Amino acid sequence: MIQRLPDFAENYFAALCAEAGVVCNPSKQDELGWDFFIQYPSRRDPLKPADSQPAGDEALVQVKSTRAEPSVARMKLSNALRAAQARQPFFVVLVVAGGGTQAVYAKHFWRAEIERTLKRVRLAENAGDTQFNRRHFDIRMEPSDDHSADLLDWMRRTIEAEKDYLAAKSEILGTVGHEDGYGLMNVSFVGTAQDMLDLQLGLG
Repeated sequence: MIQRLPDFAENYFAALCAEAGVVCNPSKQDELGWDFFIQYPSRRDPLKPADSQPAGDEALVQVKSTRAEPSVARMKLSNALRAAQARQPFFVVLVVAGGGTQAVYAKHFWRAEIERTLKRVRLAENAGDTQFNRRHFDIRMEPSDDHSADLLDWMRRTIEAEKDYLAAKSEILGTVGHEDGYGLMNVSFVGTAQDMLDLQLGLG
């Protein structure tokens, strides 16, 4: 039996990166919610000069582990918020290691996860609780999230599916919770009619 499963999971992911030719930079501190910053080799265009070649894709990855079903990756709500706000693509990878076999599941932290994160954060903040690091955020992996055979290739395809990744993510962050285009608010004023007039004139 694997004694230190989290260490095994991170080493296993790093080995997959090495096998795929992807640079895998480990985080020296786990306070920012990601374990690895990965960099893909650039796709060179023989018709373009060196200074016009596109940069390789990059992503942040948090690696989780479990020994058996259910396949759920648990992270802190504070880290989920960082994942939602990160400029780079963010992936959660779950290594399931049990019975002598390994399976790898992965989720792109995208619209559904961002929406759920912002809702949880806003509700907690409205309740006066801003200690998000004490709250958990679970990501359930479905059978379709099994990428044991194509993890790094799938991640790259996912990133490249958005022509302007940062713009697409900014659009999600800027519209979640404001889909109807307006909000309702009750405002109460205390004072006389003269007070209101002075306020409008900038005298209050």
